[in-house]
This record gives sequence, structure tokens and C-alpha cells, in this order.
Amino acid sequence: MRTTEPATAMAAPGADESRSRALSEDMLRAMAEMAIQYDGRSYYFNGYRYDDATDALDYARRVHARQWPEDRVHPTTHHEAIAAPDESDRRLMAMLHISFEAGVFGFEGFRYDRLADAVNYAQLRGGMRSLMPPM
Repeated sequence: MRTTEPATAMAAPGADESRSRALSEDMLRAMAEMAIQYDGRSYYFNGYRYDDATDALDYARRVHARQWPEDRVHPTTHHEAIAAPDESDRRLMAMLHISFEAGVFGFEGFRYDRLADAVNYAQLRGGMRSLMPPM
């Protein structure tokens, strides 16, 4: 199980010191204000994982710009272990060309923590009708 640290801890020496140094003080402050977390490998906001701090911050700014408080920040779930897909999941993944490697689902260069998210995007890209029942 991974642990996370607040974004403000990124400036301290850690697992990915070079990435930390590349972030400006303004960016670190904005990330802290928007509750973006970093675990030494990825950035987390609103239940999503990002490889790039700028992507996480851009999405957080969009969410915070919304006028509906209930749409703002949802608890992150990145600490949960991602279960390996079962046989039926693998059949669906094969149909949609979704991969699973190192605990991450992949489709067309995008990475997903949840198979349902990868399937939704694959269906949008392929113009397919829903293959999965609503969750």
C-alpha cells in the first residue's frame, strides 16, 4: 500500500528529487491549496493519478473554477490496491485493446487505475455502445 504526502512536501529531498526541484514555489503553493498530493512517483487529485504535476494542477484549477461545491474535490482512492483483472475482464480488455501492466490499465498511451475508466475511454474512441453494465 502506498502512502502519500501533501504536495508541499515535494520540495524536501525524497524519492524523486529532480522532479521536485523543477517545480516553482508558486506551483507548489497552488498544488498545496488545491490538495494535490504526491507520493514520490505520481500526483493525485480528485481520485485521479497524474505523471505530470502540470496536468494535475490544470485539472484541479478547472474543478475549482466550477461553481458547484459538490463537484469540487472528492476523496482520493489511490491508496487502494488495484486488483488484477479476472478472466472476464481480460476478455473485455482484449476486445478493446486495453493493457494491464504494473498495476495500471492502459489504452492508447493513457493510464488508468480503474478498468471501467479505461473501458469508457476505449468505447468513446471506438464509437462502441456500452459493453459493461453501469457500476
